[in-house]
Amino acid sequence: MKKLLLILLSILLFSGCDKDEEEDVTLPFELDFVGKVSGCGDFSIIQELDSLNPNITLSIAGTGREELNITNAGTTFSLPDSDLICNINIHERSNANNFCNDVIEEIPELISQWQVVSGNITFFVYDVEETEFETYYKMNILLEDVIFQKDASEERREISRLVLEDIGLGFLPG
Repeated sequence: MKKLLLILLSILLFSGCDKDEEEDVTLPFELDFVGKVSGCGDFSIIQELDSLNPNITLSIAGTGREELNITNAGTTFSLPDSDLICNINIHERSNANNFCNDVIEEIPELISQWQVVSGNITFFVYDVEETEFETYYKMNILLEDVIFQKDASEERREISRLVLEDIGLGFLPG
């Protein structure tokens, strides 16, 4: 009886979930990014798709507010643009706490990436506060008719219109 229980226990322990099976995570056709928005540096922004899908994120980054001449009147760019990164990433788990370069944590595995292929993005900067050692500001972003393409495939998704508001950004050296 003990041998039978030992064999059954061994089978249960070693026949659990196989982690090598890659989970197929697909991007919804309707892209309604309503999840948490985070910003850091000058500038890098990430927004989660929603609270149920924090592993699907819209990532927007630029070479810098001043370098791109972004003002409170608004600055519009046609996408893709070599000074901007705009893509959708699907990670194995939430990546929201790992996207800034001042946080050193293990980055979750990237399952797929959707690169921007066309559209417009407008940035608005306000409440700029400059001190001797730091600069902080807020940004609003408008995406219009932005089309993303999955990795090397022909599969595409579109964000017709998305507004991101009151994103806190800035830089503190050291």
